Amino acid sequence: MDAKQEKPVDLPADMIEFILSKLPVKSLLRFKSVCKSWNTIISDPVFIRNHRHLSMFSNVQNLFLAKISLGYHNFFSLVKLEGRKFITVEKIKGPDQWNTILCVCDGVLLLSDFWYRNFTLWNPSKRTETKFSSPIEFESRLNFGLCHNPITGDFKAVIVYRSHYLVFSTRDKDIVNVREFDDQTTHGSSELMNFCGVCADGVVYWAMQRDNCTEIVYFDPRDDEFRVLEKPEYLKDDDRSFHLTIWKGFLCLYRNGEDETRVEIWAKEKGCGNSTNNWMNVITIENVEKPISCFKPQCFVENKVLIVSKRSMSLYSPWAKTFELVDDADLACVDVMVPFPESI
Repeated sequence: MDAKQEKPVDLPADMIEFILSKLPVKSLLRFKSVCKSWNTIISDPVFIRNHRHLSMFSNVQNLFLAKISLGYHNFFSLVKLEGRKFITVEKIKGPDQWNTILCVCDGVLLLSDFWYRNFTLWNPSKRTETKFSSPIEFESRLNFGLCHNPITGDFKAVIVYRSHYLVFSTRDKDIVNVREFDDQTTHGSSELMNFCGVCADGVVYWAMQRDNCTEIVYFDPRDDEFRVLEKPEYLKDDDRSFHLTIWKGFLCLYRNGEDETRVEIWAKEKGCGNSTNNWMNVITIENVEKPISCFKPQCFVENKVLIVSKRSMSLYSPWAKTFELVDDADLACVDVMVPFPESI
C-alpha cells in the first residue's frame, strides 16, 4: 500500500490536563478508565481543586440544582438559565428518604430527614453519599453549616443547637463530635439569623443578633471553634439591617444603601476569618421595590444579577438599572434551588 499509515499524535501532559479541566464531571469520571495516565491526572487532588475552582469562578454561573416536591421521593433537576427561562438539563434521583436541602458547598449538599436526626453529605456529580446521625434530641430551631478544606479535601458539617453544636467530618466518618458553646462568642441557634451558614475560604459564616446589634460569627474547621469576625469599618455598631451571601467564592454582605430602594453588596477580601478584613463595594442595586428581608442576590448570570425573592426570581441589569422577571413556570414544584458548581 502506498498510503502512509498515520502516526498517533502525542500531546504534552500539561495540554491534556488543560483540556480535561474544561470537561464536566460526568465525562471525567468516564475518562478515568481511558488509560492509567488520565486516571492519575483526574484523581490528583491538585487537579480536583483546580477543576472545582474553575467551576465556581466561571463568569457564567447558570447551572442550578433544584429540589422537586414529590413527597418522600427525592428527585432533583439540574437546570440551566438561558435568557429568562430555566431549561432542564438532567433529572437526578437523590438518596432515598432524604428530603431537605440544608446547605451546599463546592458541589456537595448537606441533606436531612424530616426530623433533622439523620443526615447525609451527597455529591450529585459522583452520586456518592456519606451518612451520619445526631445523638441530640430534636429542637425546633436549628442552624446548619458546611465547609470544605481544599488542601485536605475533607468536608465538615455543623449542626447548631441551643447550647451545643455538632461537628461531622468526612475524614473521621465514625466520629460525631458534640461541643458546648463559649458564652462569650454565641449562645447557639437562638442568636444566629441565617438558617444556613455561608461558606467561604474554608470556614462558615453566620449573621448573629445579640445585644441590639448584628455581628458576624464563623466556624473555623481547623480547631472546630466559633469566633466573632471583626466588622467592616463602614458598619455602625447598631447596624442590624445586613445579610450574608456568597458570590464566586467570596463572602459578601448586602444591606440597604441611602434608602430602601438601593442595596449595596460588599465583598470580603480572600482569607479565612480575621486573617483579612478588607471589604470592597462590588455593586449597588438600584430601583429595589422589595424589603431587604425578601431580597437575595444569588449570583451573576453572564452580565446580570439573579435576584431571588419569596415568590419570584428576576434578573437585574447593572447598566440599565432594571429588573426582568424570570419565567420559572417549569419550577412550580421546586422546594429549593441552589447554584451548582460541579465537584469531582
